[in-house]
Amino acid sequence: MSVAKPSKPRSTIRTAFLIILGFSLLFMVLGWAASGDIRVGVIGFVLVFTLLPIGLALLYIPIPLHEFGHWYGARKYGFQVLSVEFGPIKWSCITRRWSERTATEQRIHEGFVRVFSARFDDIESRYKSFVWCGPLASFASGAAFLAMWVILRSLFPHLWFLSIPLLILWTTSFCIFAASMYPWVTKGGQPSDGAQLFRVKQYAPSLQHSLAIGAVNFYYESGVSIKQIPAEFFEVLNTPSSGSATEVWGLYVSSLRDEELKDYEAAADRREQALLLAKQLNPCQPKIEANIRLNLADILAWKLGKLARAEELVGTVDESAIDEPLRPGWLHCRAAIALAKGDLSSADSLANEARKEVAAHYEKLGQDPPSNVMEDYDELLNDIQEAASSNLTPE
Repeated sequence: MSVAKPSKPRSTIRTAFLIILGFSLLFMVLGWAASGDIRVGVIGFVLVFTLLPIGLALLYIPIPLHEFGHWYGARKYGFQVLSVEFGPIKWSCITRRWSERTATEQRIHEGFVRVFSARFDDIESRYKSFVWCGPLASFASGAAFLAMWVILRSLFPHLWFLSIPLLILWTTSFCIFAASMYPWVTKGGQPSDGAQLFRVKQYAPSLQHSLAIGAVNFYYESGVSIKQIPAEFFEVLNTPSSGSATEVWGLYVSSLRDEELKDYEAAADRREQALLLAKQLNPCQPKIEANIRLNLADILAWKLGKLARAEELVGTVDESAIDEPLRPGWLHCRAAIALAKGDLSSADSLANEARKEVAAHYEKLGQDPPSNVMEDYDELLNDIQEAASSNLTPE
């Protein structure tokens, strides 16, 4: 199956504007009610509507400074920067433009620098140095803002109000430093800098695979065809690693490239390897194994005509692992097997149901159905219709 392209961006700026407007109107009503004078309410509205955005902007300034530290560290220690993301926006080094982050990406108060390295030498040490640069940038900028605040307060004590922005900046910078160094994981599954530093030895053997998978997915999200993705990413994915879930997904992602290049035998071989590795995972991860079984059976039945092996794989799928995201793929696989068996009525019914469910799944997430995913379902439906119109049974 294909990897999703970008989803519809959320209107973060519009939401922020409505929140600021709501607070401003609230203060206007409270000021008017407390004083009985509409002018007091209007003054309250103007002050809140002006100062609140400034305060929020000041709180955000330390976040891009932190991410700039990571960007600098990536360039210095031999990583290729793919994107820099913070708050509601992101910069893509592939498309060379700013865009709004999607609803499925990081939360608005978080930042992220996506990197890749084709070099295998000293990957653990280089990655630790890259991670350290973010917290160090926050600490250094906080110290600089603190020094400016002390100097301004010392030289111009009567202009205390001018030091308030610097006070916000240095306190926020030190808070970001402390939060980034604490070993925690966000609700979105993104580990903090501290968590990455503490665990880097644990996932160092599969680190390069993780970066390569993230890079390939990012190219997909940027609308780049898999044929145009640099081969160096797939060279990393095809290099044996630690036998972890990351290597399993690496083989699966490589099989997607083989499939798009219409080398179906190679795609099936990679998925067989991925399935073998998935069975050896400890602890067993049934969703990973079920996903690979379905995708392997799908290509065997639909593209290679190896019906017996496909039915064997589907018959051993743990159906308890087929949750809502996997169900469309499950139906797609069954439709492909029905097509291979010549049961065109069942194949058409299952394929249409699969297409409806994948569209409903993305609608539930508030996203447009990705075109490359829908093309996969449409291609199967076209094959079924061609078989029906020619009244031929596929081999």
